[in-house]
Amino acid sequence: MSCPAKKAKNIRPTQYLQMFVFLLTVSSLQVFGQDREPLSSAELFTREGAVYGRYEARMRLVAGDGIISSMFLWKDGSEKDEEIWNEI
Repeated sequence: MSCPAKKAKNIRPTQYLQMFVFLLTVSSLQVFGQDREPLSSAELFTREGAVYGRYEARMRLVAGDGIISSMFLWKDGSEKDEEIWNEI
């Protein structure tokens, strides 16, 4: 198992923006709120790793039974038994 910090490059903030513009995948899921207004969710995916930094989001939280509004970071493949759990 290799350490992601050793693979990380020194990346300037402007390069982060370029990564998200060029390596961004947005997928959406249509669900309906209490007033039948369509709601959506999104996923941002990049092939590059980030070792440090800050993530911000502007989210409209939805009220309703069984609805969880959240933001989290996930390392692809960390659900496997031999990998270190890597979620924030």
